[in-house]
Amino acid sequence: MALYTYRALDKQGEIVQDKTEGSGTVAVAAELRQQGLLVIDVKEQRATQKDILAPFKGIKLADLVIFSRQLATMINAGLPIVRSLYVLSEQTENPKLKDVVVAVRKDVEAGLSLSEALEKHPEAFSRLYTEMVKAGEIGGILDGVLLRVADQMERDQDLRRKIKSAMTYPLVVLVLAILAASFMLIFIVPVFATMFKDLGGTLPLPTRICMALSNILASIWGVFVYAGMAFAVVMFLRWKKTEQGRKVWGRAVLRIPAKIGDVVKKATLARFARTLA
Repeated sequence: MALYTYRALDKQGEIVQDKTEGSGTVAVAAELRQQGLLVIDVKEQRATQKDILAPFKGIKLADLVIFSRQLATMINAGLPIVRSLYVLSEQTENPKLKDVVVAVRKDVEAGLSLSEALEKHPEAFSRLYTEMVKAGEIGGILDGVLLRVADQMERDQDLRRKIKSAMTYPLVVLVLAILAASFMLIFIVPVFATMFKDLGGTLPLPTRICMALSNILASIWGVFVYAGMAFAVVMFLRWKKTEQGRKVWGRAVLRIPAKIGDVVKKATLARFARTLA
């Protein structure tokens, strides 16, 4: 079955634009008429070239800020939430956020509140976000709450940018140190190992350890060593996203020396104070 885009008039006389699957334009038009819609146009959506990196791209904080501000503006202008979500789903460029907005719109159409629909997508909307939206729904100030959430996320984005900027230099130094050490162990140490072997005698323990590491990295086992290191980094990043990982890593970060732990602590307290206010 192919995917079709259509434009139709509903019972209130408003133009509806959406997508649906069908076996042909005639079948899609007949199905829409059975739903009480007056069909204006039905077109088959052509397949577009997919982005290879799309599965690895997440939902950025900047995308959520734009989404929240636009949703607040439309709600403040008097547009229904369902209509606002439809417009946002058509304008959103991030494919993952677009799918989430479409799912949220369908849940709201089915009778769920906006906060309940957002709770189904924790990968996009945090618990703080959904709870703030729920408070806005109860208090009747949803547009104002969305603007406050957008301001909060912008401050968090600015704070993250500063932290990343401060951490860039140490990370670059660490990577260069690893590369330099690997280069010396693989290419330089074997030259000296040959010289020491010709001289004979017993080498000190640190030198023997260094030569043993050089032999491992210069052989096929070196590939497994670096692959194991990459695998460990990936597993650590996945573990850090779990509930237990966030708790353990959060406590560990506060104990990092060189003032890094203090910066994280102050940033967390600042965010807590802003949210509580």
